[in-house]
Amino acid sequence: MRALRFAVCVILLIFAFIPRPAAAWTVTGHSVVVEIAVRYLSAQAVERLKTLLDREPDEFADLSTWADDIIRERPETYWWHTVSIPHASNGYVRERDCPKDDCVVERIERFMEVLRDRRGGPTQQAEAVKFLLHFIGDLHVPVHAYAPGPPHDPWRSWWDWEGPWVDIGGAVHTLHVWWDWHFVLRLGPNRRSILESLLARISEDDVAAWQRGTPADWANESFHSARDFKFRHAIPDATAHGIGTRANPIVLDDAVADEGAAIASERLRMAGVRLAWVLNRVLE
Repeated sequence: MRALRFAVCVILLIFAFIPRPAAAWTVTGHSVVVEIAVRYLSAQAVERLKTLLDREPDEFADLSTWADDIIRERPETYWWHTVSIPHASNGYVRERDCPKDDCVVERIERFMEVLRDRRGGPTQQAEAVKFLLHFIGDLHVPVHAYAPGPPHDPWRSWWDWEGPWVDIGGAVHTLHVWWDWHFVLRLGPNRRSILESLLARISEDDVAAWQRGTPADWANESFHSARDFKFRHAIPDATAHGIGTRANPIVLDDAVADEGAAIASERLRMAGVRLAWVLNRVLE
């Protein structure tokens, strides 16, 4: 028994020091995704969500980062936030990129099935909803589906490193942090203004175009967006070229931040519309 307690303590200690998968879009981005989705939910889906979550629609976004908050309590969920699609590939392949179904693509599919199957208990279904509120946002972050991998690139995956350090307009952050936070900050001074701006830019044609496909399709969109961004700006192998560290970051033009913000804007809007579409389908 003592040995078992010791093993558990060691595992918990290890996870305490492992960097968490980046909280994609951070609180601002994740909340905005859910708030966009609320505008496109059917009346039937809203009623089921109110029952399952014991919240009103304007409170659903409070649960948008629940899946990040529980990682240390439930370390088995650590791998569910991203998918590593190799940069030399043409896109997602389940057998290669998610052999144990421990990636964001297959977890979204699994939680959709939990909600379709009405035999599951309310606790299980509420948890599935909370994971979906977060994971569909995660899947739309470009770098959450892109993993260059050795030996051609030192990034390996977004699970164990945040990518190279990049200087854009004099501000220095890891490329992952640029995507998760600073590109989003370019969209407005606060969450409310960002939400209103994004909602105003969603047309009926956009909704029709985005409400289709599968999580694997959306992962491929993110993968190609991240890979194209890297190639477009000639972001090099940080190890081979001796740059990409905090002390010697890759320097990009300030206009790149505006480009990143435009991509983030579209991905956030897509994520919100698709989250509503998924919930409407599995809850009606």
